[in-house]
Amino acid sequence: MLASYPERAACTRFRVSAYAPVLAHHGISLQLQSALDDDAFARFYAAEMPHVEKANSILRGAVRQMRALSSRDVDVVFVQREATLVGSVFMEWIAARFRGLPLVYDLDDAVWQMDTTFSQHPVAARLLRAPGKTWSILRMARHVLAGSEFLASVVSAHNPNVAVLPTVVSASKWQPLPGRLEGAFVSDSRPPVIGWIGTHSTAHALHLVAPALRRLRQAGRKFVLRVVGAGRGFRVPGFEHESKSWRLDREIQDFQDIDIGIAPLLPIEYSKGKCGFKVLQYMAVGVPCVASPDGGALDFVRHGENGLFARTEDEWAAALDSLLEDRMLRRHIARCGRALVKRSHSIEAQTPRLADILRDAAESRRTVAQ
Repeated sequence: MLASYPERAACTRFRVSAYAPVLAHHGISLQLQSALDDDAFARFYAAEMPHVEKANSILRGAVRQMRALSSRDVDVVFVQREATLVGSVFMEWIAARFRGLPLVYDLDDAVWQMDTTFSQHPVAARLLRAPGKTWSILRMARHVLAGSEFLASVVSAHNPNVAVLPTVVSASKWQPLPGRLEGAFVSDSRPPVIGWIGTHSTAHALHLVAPALRRLRQAGRKFVLRVVGAGRGFRVPGFEHESKSWRLDREIQDFQDIDIGIAPLLPIEYSKGKCGFKVLQYMAVGVPCVASPDGGALDFVRHGENGLFARTEDEWAAALDSLLEDRMLRRHIARCGRALVKRSHSIEAQTPRLADILRDAAESRRTVAQ
């Protein structure tokens, strides 16, 4: 499995390495080689990391991936988004054309687009990633995995062998706290927590919810806004909030400790490629949530049943107010969301489908060889 980022990155952790122990029970072993190792990834987007050091990190990753591709034990190459951070389809071409290995291509974002609205990365750096290479990889792939129906509809024009594989978590590891499925808040001794967990690159969407939060506070509603992973300098306009850094070792706990989750997305073209993963993370731990009616959430959220949709200030205020005040609504949404995760949107439920696709790719190579 080739990926740009190591396991520390959510896209690699949940769409690649999380499947490894479960696929092992299906007789499939995985070897992950990322373009960046953990140390380089932790500092790669920091301004103080010299360009020469960044280039060396990318080169070292390419060497690791080339060594992996030279192994005679490889039957299938799985590419998550892209094998390398810069340049064209060199590594994918080596795998599919030079080695003749079946390629399974995985997309959990509209990687062919550039977020020119809020991206903090220089335009030159974004162009170096050559987003147009997506179409070339698609044409080389035996199978394509798309994280949402929208992504599948776009890429199917370039490769008809597309299956929707949502980004999911392990239902056995991501568990609700006691009382959560009864609609209880984490604590009766403090105000309920409205929470958001993400990265600095997506935190700007919280500006959509700020007016509704101010309205609720002015109406006398008691709650705390907690933001995890947005970065030190991030501020929600006109609203005080708790800020926590994101840490891998407390990822599940951070989601469990929220009473009401929010997942806003800006109503722009780029948002259509988002997969709604944050919503599924809330559902897995029984946290009722309010989300924007955009992206992959449209595939599985049923308004009023396993989540709430909101777009306007009035809708955000009404949805959050109802969850703050109505325990039975929280109970209903938490139970339906958790049931969806256990039934179909979990690592355990999706692994057999992924195993079948990988086996089919491996068998296609044997058929050609014969």
